[in-house]
Amino acid sequence: MANKIWNTKKYKRFVPGEGQTKRLYGLSDTAREKWLRKECDRIIEYLRVRRLVDFTEHSNPEQEYTSPFIRQIIKLALRRGNVNYLGVQIYRDEYLDGMVGDTMYQEFFYEFYQRPRLIDWLLVDERGLHKLIAKYKKCYHRRGRDYHSKEYAEERKLLPGYYKKLILGQFKTGYDNKLWNSYKNLGHVMRQDFYERNFKWRKLSHKKTKKKQRSETEREISKTRQSLLALASITKHNVLIDDRWHLMALSNHKDEETQDNLFVFDHKLQREHIYLRVGSNKMTDPKSIWDGTMKGVDHISHFQNKLYSQEVAERKNIQPTLPPFKLNEKYQKHRDNNTSGDFNGSPPYVLDVSNGGYIDGGAHNQDSILTWDGDEHIFMMRGEYVLTTASVTYMFGNGCNWTGAMVLSMLMNWGHGLKRQQGYTTGKHYERPRVPTDEDGEELDIEEKVRLYHELLNNN
Repeated sequence: MANKIWNTKKYKRFVPGEGQTKRLYGLSDTAREKWLRKECDRIIEYLRVRRLVDFTEHSNPEQEYTSPFIRQIIKLALRRGNVNYLGVQIYRDEYLDGMVGDTMYQEFFYEFYQRPRLIDWLLVDERGLHKLIAKYKKCYHRRGRDYHSKEYAEERKLLPGYYKKLILGQFKTGYDNKLWNSYKNLGHVMRQDFYERNFKWRKLSHKKTKKKQRSETEREISKTRQSLLALASITKHNVLIDDRWHLMALSNHKDEETQDNLFVFDHKLQREHIYLRVGSNKMTDPKSIWDGTMKGVDHISHFQNKLYSQEVAERKNIQPTLPPFKLNEKYQKHRDNNTSGDFNGSPPYVLDVSNGGYIDGGAHNQDSILTWDGDEHIFMMRGEYVLTTASVTYMFGNGCNWTGAMVLSMLMNWGHGLKRQQGYTTGKHYERPRVPTDEDGEELDIEEKVRLYHELLNNN
């Protein structure tokens, strides 16, 4: 690569977050293949540990992610980048590469990768690993999940013949139904009595048992779920943004139970919009939009401090990049086809802002500057600054176009909000030079202008 990102100070100072790997440059095909195998092994190791938390050990006990087909899928996802495989977020930009997070079990991912590898847990803090798994088993517990597991499906085959008659609909009389229900109740009561006599269990009511289980589960709920439930609680009765917009959030009590929805109602145009939550990040994560926005603020503040710390004379000599003029193809086309007229209002020249630059000319509050962005004609105003896609990508998005665009949008919204809050005006007002006129409104001749100029000097 021409810009040699791996030699920049920003790349060398970059420290990836928990469970993330730094992108490696300059690898040969063999070294890249070895890295793919190593990262694939790391993802499979994480998925095997996650089985103890997401309950797939019950629903699919044979799944150990050892199939060559699964490994090929993971390798293909690593080569492609920006893929979600069973909740594992595979991502690639200028600084990160490989597995960077888990969209379904985000808290477990961050806490598990407080240590780099599984072997570090087993050698240093094996008891802590057991506590971690027990904690998140309770955190991600979903009532009734075990009844859908494969083991329970096998156990159902051992029930007496009444169960077979029940599912085949072969009960002929109401007596058979009563007999089946009494058989179930009797077996349940006898087994519960055996538990209470032999294990010295407290005889709690069904309501108290559910309440106790719910309180224990709520204590271990994830921060992501707490945040979503807090949003759902304040939007329970449709938060009114203004006279036009309503906002309502629908969040579930478990991370993987079903999708979370955000509803936006437009009463003016009678439309409702439904948004689905894809995933959540820590706000301090390197791929977080908020973290990128804060880095963008620091970058802009550093540039401003560096600029205004210079002497006034040096500051005046600093000039932003000005886009060059370019022949207007639309004007040339109209001129070739029509020898008279104003050529449909197309100017003979446009500003080429495909490489960015500062718009230094134009009338204030008039979209009078026709520019060319490399793809189409657009109108710009005096005082605007155009950033290229590459600068947005590398400055704000760590090499990712989407992240850079999101960060830049947040910065622009933030700046617009500050302007409105502080009452700032946008740019310097462009004023046409005042021409001295006489009582009839006609322009003075040169001698009158000189005389008027000397009178002003003498009065001052």
